[in-house]
Amino acid sequence: MTATPQPYSDSLGAALSRQKWVVLFTVLLTVAGAGGVKFLLPPVYVAQARLMVESGQFNSPALRSEAEVLRGGALVERVITSLGLQKDPELTGMASSGGKFLSLSVKTEAIPAIVLEEFRRRLGVEPITGSFVLQISYLSRDADKAARIVNTLAELYVAQAGATHSAEIERLSARLNEAEAALSQAQAAAPAADLVQKRAALEAQREELSKRYGPRHPRMQDLLRQIEALGPVSTIPAPPAVDLAALNRSVSETRQALQKLKGRTAAQGEPARIVSAATVPASPLHRMPSWGYGVAAFVGVLLGLLLAVINEKLDRRIGTLRNFEALTGQPSLGPVPLRDGKGIAAANYVLQKPASPAAESIRSLRAGLKLLGEREGRPLKVVTITSAQDDEDRALLAIWLARLAARGDEKVLLIDADLRKPGIHALLSASNTPSLVDYLTGQTHLEQIVWKKDTSGMHVIFASAVPNSAPDLIGSVKMTKLMGYLRQGYDLVVVCAPGCLAAADASLLANESDHTIFVADARATDRSALLRGLRLFSGFGYTSLSRVLTDRRLQV
Repeated sequence: MTATPQPYSDSLGAALSRQKWVVLFTVLLTVAGAGGVKFLLPPVYVAQARLMVESGQFNSPALRSEAEVLRGGALVERVITSLGLQKDPELTGMASSGGKFLSLSVKTEAIPAIVLEEFRRRLGVEPITGSFVLQISYLSRDADKAARIVNTLAELYVAQAGATHSAEIERLSARLNEAEAALSQAQAAAPAADLVQKRAALEAQREELSKRYGPRHPRMQDLLRQIEALGPVSTIPAPPAVDLAALNRSVSETRQALQKLKGRTAAQGEPARIVSAATVPASPLHRMPSWGYGVAAFVGVLLGLLLAVINEKLDRRIGTLRNFEALTGQPSLGPVPLRDGKGIAAANYVLQKPASPAAESIRSLRAGLKLLGEREGRPLKVVTITSAQDDEDRALLAIWLARLAARGDEKVLLIDADLRKPGIHALLSASNTPSLVDYLTGQTHLEQIVWKKDTSGMHVIFASAVPNSAPDLIGSVKMTKLMGYLRQGYDLVVVCAPGCLAAADASLLANESDHTIFVADARATDRSALLRGLRLFSGFGYTSLSRVLTDRRLQV
């Protein structure tokens, strides 16, 4: 007993189940692509060195500013010049002609702007949080070059910092000497200033007493002797115009700054030193860790799910026998593999290879029709073959069924009832005149339209194209009488009808038949078209209908 197929579902779970291979392939492709990054892309190495700067010289914001100065200042140009990187392929973007970079070669030519920009892009200088350490790093495809550049930059920075420190000590020392000399000079001139002040005081006192006493008064005579003792005014030097207190402060502040700078040097050593020099990196930067493949797999799953949903929405084909039976809700008499080929080669295939899977599937189809007839209690002599659309292989299936039935000692007649696009005569390489149209229009007799030259022993009635008159001729009383007459004279009459959605001819022919085979192509038939075609037959209560799936991908 045949199991009832599960109903077709458009739910997300069912769609993902149908598209599971898309998801799996996407995951595998993503993981393989992640692995390809490791092996296909050129390796990039990063070298790092660390510098300790004087803790009293910078605070955290100033240290970050110093890092930017180091990264973008003249030191960069000195490194490029000293290592001869003006024409380095990595920095210029041009192919290398000399191989390795010129180590420690001196170049005096101007550095191109593109070289500076690319060098600074590869260079990193960052302060380490909570310390007075600068970390210098450089990216390069050459591990040795990366280490050499970082160490050269660090050494130049240390040398420059030491030179700057020494220059600051010399500057403060010179400033202290100048301040002390100025203070000594001012202090030497201080007595003259006192004499001037004392004489001015005596002169003022004498001027005041002259208002009350004459020049011979003893007090006046005493003041005159004191003034004369100081000497003449021309012999007293002018007082200096210098603030002794300001000079004292200047000397004190300069001496303190110099002592502080020398004290830091004695306690901490050089103002900058290399904590750890760069070593040649042993492994490239982009070597993927083990968890990287897990991330790639996760991304692959997300992409696979997205592609599966998109593919399910865009691809409306039936695809598989399971989908076909789920869509129709009934077991299929197929699938039938159809040979990839055109014309006579395809039509003759079951005769040339009678033991092929294609021939066996047609024999199974014929046996299924006989079993259905026994179940219904009547022989299914007139069988119409139709489909939803006009592009399925109805004609090829009809020829195969009729030929193999004829080879099985049955008297078989094949009728091309497609009066719109007839094609059986072309597949059999025969002329379609006279045709079924000639008989239905009364232009000839039945015996004249029956073709009896097929090697299998089947008889054939060909058709000619009369699109405008097709429904009238198929639905005529003469066509009904013809079908009744042929049912009496043949063991099997196979009627090839046009697509049921394209014309009403298929419905009319189904009413004249004992059974109808509804054909769908796994790769060409749209799901919605299949369902519309089946609803067309169920709409007028037609139940003697079998479903067959054809698929060119099956082995023949």
